[in-house]
Amino acid sequence: MFQPEAGKTHLLNRMSIKIITYLSQAPASTDEICHTLAVKFQLTSDAAFLRNIDNTLHHFDALGLIKKVK
Repeated sequence: MFQPEAGKTHLLNRMSIKIITYLSQAPASTDEICHTLAVKFQLTSDAAFLRNIDNTLHHFDALGLIKKVK
């Protein structure tokens, strides 16, 4: 994914692409994203999975790729 404001390219895995695609359609909570990803990738949505997704979302936010909404 190219970030024109920073002039940087970020390589995303399939799960990261799914997160960005999902959020481009509508705002979603971390729980909603985790549930969707768990179903899509046939994974267990446990505490570690939630932490990983939350960390990814924080990283995307820091890069300016997504924005938190209330």
